[in-house]
Amino acid sequence: GWTVAPPLFIVGTIALELVAPVVIILHALGLIDTPLLNAASIVGLIVFTIIATLVFHRPTRKSYMANVPFLSNVSLVGGLTLLLVDSTPA
Repeated sequence: GWTVAPPLFIVGTIALELVAPVVIILHALGLIDTPLLNAASIVGLIVFTIIATLVFHRPTRKSYMANVPFLSNVSLVGGLTLLLVDSTPA
C-alpha cells in the first residue's frame, strides 16, 4: 500500500518542476531580485535531473539512439550548471 512519503514526493516534484522555471525566468527578466532563490531553483532542477537520469535513463551499449535521453539530460545539467555559475553574484 501507499505510505505518506510517495504522495509527498510526487507533490514536491510537481511543485519543483512548476515553480523553479518560473523563478529562473522572472529572475532572468529582472522582475524579481532574489539570487538565493534563483540559485536554489537551479540546484533543485540539477539534482532532480541527475536523479531522474540515473533512475530512468541509464546509458546502454545497445545503440546511440537508446542513449539519446541520457545524453539529453547530461546536456541539460551542463546548461543549468552554466546558468548557475553565470547568475551567482560575485
